[in-house]
Amino acid sequence: MDSRRMCPHCRAFITNRDKVCPYCNERVGPRAIDLRDSSAIIAGLIPHARFNTMVILLVNFGLYLATTIYSMKPATRAHL
Repeated sequence: MDSRRMCPHCRAFITNRDKVCPYCNERVGPRAIDLRDSSAIIAGLIPHARFNTMVILLVNFGLYLATTIYSMKPATRAHL
């Protein structure tokens, strides 16, 4: 198992034994991820912006879905 993890403050790799990040000098707590909270996992990619991140992801997915459905329609030709 890898003995490194990311500092939640500066995103630098630190060891599991570190209590204080050597790069940003911030206190680092124990590792904990609640797997029942899916928004924490997805939005954890951009910390401190969970609501905004989820809104942006939903809008992008909606636009992708609309574009996919629209592109499946057969093209119509105007008769002269």
